[in-house]
Amino acid sequence: PSVIALQATPSDVELLLLRSIEWTTFEDGTHDTALEQATVILRYFLGAGRVSLAKNLVEMLPRELASIDQPEERATEYLHYRQFFTIWDSLDRVVECQSLEVSIMNRDTRAAWLSDYTGLIDHAYDAVVKLLTSDWMMPDETGDRRSRELTRVRQIYVPELILRLHVMLYASREHVPENLKCALELANIVADSRYKLYDDFLHLDGRRLGEYLDAVRRATIAGLEGGGSDPFKVILLHICSLSLRDALAVIMALLMGCEVFARPFPLT
Repeated sequence: PSVIALQATPSDVELLLLRSIEWTTFEDGTHDTALEQATVILRYFLGAGRVSLAKNLVEMLPRELASIDQPEERATEYLHYRQFFTIWDSLDRVVECQSLEVSIMNRDTRAAWLSDYTGLIDHAYDAVVKLLTSDWMMPDETGDRRSRELTRVRQIYVPELILRLHVMLYASREHVPENLKCALELANIVADSRYKLYDDFLHLDGRRLGEYLDAVRRATIAGLEGGGSDPFKVILLHICSLSLRDALAVIMALLMGCEVFARPFPLT
């Protein structure tokens, strides 16, 4: 299930942890300590699926923390959290805008709504793809506790963002038909080994990967039912730039069952 559906009321311990950082935020001289503690707490909250608490923490931190650039790995991690929550908010705004559609709208009102809706989707799409194609929360190879925690954050939220983006594009297809192609193009990015997104899907026995591949197949069927051009064309346009394994991942995602992807592809 989505982490969105798993938000429980904060416990007293969680609220205490959230407020424990306040004393480090009052003076400039303790901002380095605030940044250090904030990244530790954010890894804990996000690793536990506590998105709302993590977002509350980011919002209560002073803006000056974003200007700290040393140590580099800590500063980068904090900027990645800020990037993530900016994207999270942009996806929420798409959902809010979608909910404003009503069956009775005059032409001007509907045109204004559609313009806002399309613009929000485009902005969210660009932001998510930028995150997915960067080294967002990519752990080092030391295998220490911090690296393991960053790996868990990626394994939870990379699939979550991909699924939310796909669902957003798929749901908008009646208003913005080209978004169905964008949803299928996203499969190219997921399969591209340069970004290591496939690996992030494999925790929890690959169940999230199964969810995504099922969503990709539904989008493909919708393309066929729409009577338009071959929905596989958008995938094949990029196939030559992919490795053999990545190309097979895309094609098999569209043609075969989800269970195939719970194990590596045997290439001979």
